[in-house]
Amino acid sequence: MQRGITLDLKKIQWIGFGKGHWGPMELHEEWKSCRDEIRILEYWFGRTGRSMKECIEYWLGRGEGVGRRIVAISKRLGLRGGIGAWEVIRLVQSTYFAIVYYGLEFVTNKKLAGSIQIAVNKALWSIT
Repeated sequence: MQRGITLDLKKIQWIGFGKGHWGPMELHEEWKSCRDEIRILEYWFGRTGRSMKECIEYWLGRGEGVGRRIVAISKRLGLRGGIGAWEVIRLVQSTYFAIVYYGLEFVTNKKLAGSIQIAVNKALWSIT
């Protein structure tokens, strides 16, 4: 019985940040070259290419779609007494917040983090 986490060396990638040149890195007797972009938890990090702002806009867009679905459900079923305010709040907590706040720990720019909260506040006003 093997304990611990096994790593698939084919899937391991690494990236070096900064202006310097990053050469290959040896990992378990295998050499891995430096990447220009790397994906961690569906956020793209790179020396060139996508920015954190683009990642945030992507997840806010997905959250906006979920918010529209919640509004549609509450309007459709609310007329028949099927969904109330408490159920809408539970839907928002379990779906919308999970999508919009996904990967928030990577956001170090206060202005970008503030834009997420502004979008959440607007969505809450439109949903409730």
